[in-house]
Amino acid sequence: MSRLFLLSLLILALVLTACFQPKAFSPAPSTTPPPAQPQDKPNTSAFTEVPAAAAHPVPSEYQAMYADLMQKLTDFDSNLDKRKTSSTSRVTIAAELLTANSNIGENLFTDTNFQANRVYLDALQAINITGVQVSIMYPLLTTDFPNQQKYLAFYKKLMQELRLRKLTVLVKVGNPFANSVYSDLTISFDGLTLEKYRSEKKAMVQLIARELKPDYLTVCNEPNTEKMTMGILQTPAQYAATTQYILEGLDRFGILIGGGAGTWDDLAYMKALADTGLDYLDAHIYPLEFLPRFIDISDIAHANNKRLVVGEAWVYKLSSNDYGRLGDVAATSRIYGRDVFSFWEPLDSKFLTVLIRMAGIYGYEFVSPFWTNYLYGYIDYSDATKGLAYRQLRQESNLVSYLNMLQGKPSGSGLTYKKLGQQYQ
Repeated sequence: MSRLFLLSLLILALVLTACFQPKAFSPAPSTTPPPAQPQDKPNTSAFTEVPAAAAHPVPSEYQAMYADLMQKLTDFDSNLDKRKTSSTSRVTIAAELLTANSNIGENLFTDTNFQANRVYLDALQAINITGVQVSIMYPLLTTDFPNQQKYLAFYKKLMQELRLRKLTVLVKVGNPFANSVYSDLTISFDGLTLEKYRSEKKAMVQLIARELKPDYLTVCNEPNTEKMTMGILQTPAQYAATTQYILEGLDRFGILIGGGAGTWDDLAYMKALADTGLDYLDAHIYPLEFLPRFIDISDIAHANNKRLVVGEAWVYKLSSNDYGRLGDVAATSRIYGRDVFSFWEPLDSKFLTVLIRMAGIYGYEFVSPFWTNYLYGYIDYSDATKGLAYRQLRQESNLVSYLNMLQGKPSGSGLTYKKLGQQYQ
């Protein structure tokens, strides 16, 4: 690989700081195709994470938080078999393709970015990943959006690459984090009505189905994030009505169509979606506080003959005092910047292990962690790094991840995910 090509990838890593998607939390008390049939079943009780080659000490200011989060995971894991002992279903071990996330904006169009997607895909497949999620944000593929045809051309070219690699593909129609530190997109949603949103999104979903033909297509997700990013506030009944409006007359081309919410959203959203014509429910999992809802969502789906996927998941490094600050961009950027540090690696490995184990037990057939760059690297916590701004932290960690991808060196969490993938090959 030429030095020029390597340099271009490193420059791209600076662009990838745009790929972050914060969530809007609302803390609260805790005829479709048939579900996928079980196959030869891995022994989920034997799943273990691969420890980091060299453990990094947890800084004193994070020790209480780290211990609390690890205890939550350990307690949940120990109760899995007690709460349900059904047979283990087939699981597609997938990953978010961060280099194709629409929040990158017009930088998606560059040859450098497409080559970076290939490097990223090579790295993911090297650790036994057999599926990817691609996030395409509303309104990028609507008729009047600037450069709509260029965005469509990029995603069509990408889909051809994914098909050549024989990967299972989930496309998610998400909500952009425009006009913020998390995105390079500049979009005004002033005057956006629910009626216009429904109409444009329906047309965009049909375009994706016709032109891209993924295996799975999630048409709605995270209602509270939708409110935060675009000002569209929908009750569970309205959320389901919007979804059903999109489904009416939709030519599905054999694609499984789904929708969902975050585990932090009111469960009424999932219950309302289960009464629509969706094929599957899509759960997003971040705060461990709401991890038990993973099981509740499974119960809702099975009661309504719906399939199940996990479209996004990672461990938010949150203390109990952080939940009330998640609506403030400055506060959230500090909170989300914690992910980059290497001392979290054993916790992330534990989370991935629990995630795949419970997916198999509760019938989730496709699982895609979000922050997949950490499968190839973190940065160390030090006096030089702990005070860096969010974008600087992301730049530093992306550089490390890309160098490790080029050298074929997964992180400890990447090795854990590779081992989990081997269980399903």
